[in-house]
Amino acid sequence: MTWMCPIEKIFYEDGEKSGCRKGIALGIQQGIQQGIQQGIQQGRKAAMKELLERQMEGRFGPLSENVRKRLERASSEKLAVWGLALLDANSVGQVFRKKL
Repeated sequence: MTWMCPIEKIFYEDGEKSGCRKGIALGIQQGIQQGIQQGIQQGRKAAMKELLERQMEGRFGPLSENVRKRLERASSEKLAVWGLALLDANSVGQVFRKKL
């Protein structure tokens, strides 16, 4: 056990007696799970954005900074809609006209 000041020791010992440590452990575990889920969602969004950006560049040439910013700010759902719109679009503008 690491060093604790007397007040911390009181809370620690009281927590052990009341089962509080189990609650803390559960809270930590839930926090870790939430963090993992958020990381997965952020990773998926980043991958979708990168793929759509590359596909648009391949189809329409270099993208403007405004288009890149728009892709960066978009939700995962919007990126998915734009990805499908890219199949039939003749311009970048047509991709962005597709609604959710």
